[in-house]
Amino acid sequence: MQIRNITLFDPDIHKIPEYNWQKFQRCLILDAGIGSDTPSVIAHTDSIVSLAANDRKEDLSNELNNFRLSLYSVMEGISYTSMAFACMVQNIDGETHSIVTDTDINNLSKLIAETGITHGEITDYVDLLKKKLMPN
Repeated sequence: MQIRNITLFDPDIHKIPEYNWQKFQRCLILDAGIGSDTPSVIAHTDSIVSLAANDRKEDLSNELNNFRLSLYSVMEGISYTSMAFACMVQNIDGETHSIVTDTDINNLSKLIAETGITHGEITDYVDLLKKKLMPN
C-alpha cells in the first residue's frame, strides 16, 4: 500500500468551496438516514420489528426501503462517511479530482482508501466538521 499526501480543505466551514460543502452535507444526510455500516443495518432491523409490532404500515414501508438501501451500501462497500470525507479532499499528491457525480465521489473514496489513511482519521475529520454544524 502506497502512502500518499492528502490535502484537505480547511475545516473552517466558511472556507470550504460551496459545491464541496453541498456534496458533503448530502453524504451526511444519507449516512444519518440510511447508513452504510453494520450498526445501521441492525438499527433498521430493530426499527422494523418495532414498527411491525405497532402496526405502523406506512412507517414500516419507509423503514424497509431504508433497510434495503443500507444493506445494499454495506454489501457494495459504499460508505457515506468516506464519501463525505472525499468531498473535503482538495488534492492527492497535488492532483485535484473532480466530484461532479456520485460515481466520482465513490472513485475518489476508493483512491483515498489506497493511500493508507485509517478509518479513524476519516471519521475524526468528518466528526470535526459535524460539530461545527451544530449550534452552540
